[in-house]
Amino acid sequence: MKEGTHVTSTETNNYTVDELVHRILSGEKDRYADIIQLYQDDVLKIVQALLYSHSEVEDFAHEIFIRVYAKLHTYQSGRDFRLWIKTLARNSVRNELRKRSVRKRYMELYKEHLLARYDDENAEDDWQNQRSDALRLCLEKVNEKTRKIFKLKYEDQEMVQDIAQRMEMSFSSIEKRLYKGRLQLRECILKNIGMNL
Repeated sequence: MKEGTHVTSTETNNYTVDELVHRILSGEKDRYADIIQLYQDDVLKIVQALLYSHSEVEDFAHEIFIRVYAKLHTYQSGRDFRLWIKTLARNSVRNELRKRSVRKRYMELYKEHLLARYDDENAEDDWQNQRSDALRLCLEKVNEKTRKIFKLKYEDQEMVQDIAQRMEMSFSSIEKRLYKGRLQLRECILKNIGMNL
């Protein structure tokens, strides 16, 4: 509506758009309903054209009218009010779409992060399982006496001197068997894991 065009208000007084804006800014806030009534279709058309979700159109149009009210003091008297409000509506929808695009991208990145983390955890679990399987297999290849020493030391958590007394062997013999047995297990495990890679 141009400056000279008259608006019929709910009280049947005739005002130009500029007069109506001036009255609203002067404190007659209930006059803002006239602005909404006059420009609601224009705003709805813009929102419907740019937003694809019809369920959001009325809510977002309402938000735009709240923004228009907050920016009403920036309207310059004598300008085309319809063009001003349509520009504000278009910019508001575009900003909203930009925000949604950024949010969507962040959600995609977060999803990728979670999937990668899940894959890493699964890979770590697979690696641990491979090592455990290789250890069991390799323990079977170790002679029975060394296997018994390993059980006492690592499963039962006995001290080396207690193992020596129990097995009726010297302290240094037990340590040598543990050392050589660990080397043998290490080679065997690496060999088995290498075959599975």
